[in-house]
Amino acid sequence: GVWFDNASPAVPVTAGLLNVPSVDQMAAEAVRAAAHFGNTAPGSNTQTQYVVALPSLFLAPGEGYYCAYHSSVSSNYGAVAYTNLPYLTDVGASCGQDAVNANGTYDGVSIVEGHEYMETITDMRPRTGWTDTGGAENGDKCAWIYSGQGAMANLTLSTGTFAVQSTWSNAFNNGDGGCVLHAT
Repeated sequence: GVWFDNASPAVPVTAGLLNVPSVDQMAAEAVRAAAHFGNTAPGSNTQTQYVVALPSLFLAPGEGYYCAYHSSVSSNYGAVAYTNLPYLTDVGASCGQDAVNANGTYDGVSIVEGHEYMETITDMRPRTGWTDTGGAENGDKCAWIYSGQGAMANLTLSTGTFAVQSTWSNAFNNGDGGCVLHAT
C-alpha cells in the first residue's frame, strides 16, 4: 500500500564527514508506517519493507556518497525494515538516471530501489544477513555494471518495464557465483 504521511516530516539527523545517518528519524517514520498499515504484532514485519520516499529537493543523508540505504530498527512491533529513498531524479545521472534507457528519467528510481529491496530480502537487519567476506551485500557486488555479464537492463513484468541492476547469486556459474538479473 501507499501512505502519504504529511503529519510530521522524517528529517534524517546526520553526523560525520560522509553525512552518515546517526539518530535516524527515517526509522521512526518506518515504525509509524508499520502502525498505519496495522503491522503491530512482533512477527508482523518479518516479510515487510517500508520505503520512506522523500520529496523533491529534500537533502537525504549520504546524498552524493550513496543513492539510498536500507536498515532496520527494533520496535514494539518487532524489527521494522525500511529504505530511505531520496527523490532520485534530483540527483540525476550519479544515481542512475538514463543508465539503461535514453531519456530514462526514472531508471535510477527502479535501479536503486530494486537494489535496496533485494538487499533487504537477504540482509533484512544489515550486517546480520548475507554479505561477502568484504562486507558487501548482494546488490553492492553488482552495482553499476554497464556492459557484459550482469549489466543493468530493462526487466518487463506484468506491471510494466523497469530498468534494473543485477544482484549476486551464489548458484550462478556452476556455484562460483556472479551477477545475474532476477525477476521476483
